[in-house]
Amino acid sequence: MNRVWMRALLVGCSLIAVACGSKPTARSFDITQLAFKDASTVDSILGKPTRILPTLGMPDEMPGEVREYDLGPREDPTAKSGRRGAVRFYKNRAVYFEIELPRTVKDPREALKEVGLDASNAGAYIEVPTATRWRGEIGGLIFKDVSAVGANGGRVSNVGYSQVFAALAK
Repeated sequence: MNRVWMRALLVGCSLIAVACGSKPTARSFDITQLAFKDASTVDSILGKPTRILPTLGMPDEMPGEVREYDLGPREDPTAKSGRRGAVRFYKNRAVYFEIELPRTVKDPREALKEVGLDASNAGAYIEVPTATRWRGEIGGLIFKDVSAVGANGGRVSNVGYSQVFAALAK
C-alpha cells in the first residue's frame, strides 16, 4: 500500500473515532503489580511519565525520584481533568504511591480495591472525617501506611473517597 493510501486510511480511522465519540481508556493502577518494581517496569505498565522529579532534601529517601503519570479520564463527566498518579522510587524500587481514583466511592475499603488492595480483613487504625488509614499487611504486602482520602481534604461523608496514598515498608 502506498503512502497516500495509508495516510488516507489513518485519517479516515481517526475521523470515525472522533465521530463515534470514542474516548481514551483509563489505565489500571494495581499497587500489588507495581510494588518494589524498578522504574522501567512501572513505566511499561503505566506509560511514559509526565514528569520526573529527584527527591532532593530528603536524605532518608535518597537516592530516589518521583515519577508522575497520566492515568486517563475520570468516570465523572463533570471532572475538569484526567486522573493522575505518582510513584516514588527509592534505590530504583517503587515504594510510595499517590493515586487519583477513576470514580469517587463511599466506602474506604472500596477505594483500596480500586488500586488492587483487599482490606476487607484489615482493621483501620485511624478513621477521621477526612480519611481512613491502615498499616500492616494488606494484599500480601507490608505497608507503613495506606490512606483513603476525600478530594482536597474534604469530609468523606460529603465528598466520598477519591484518592489513595500508600507507603510500603522498606
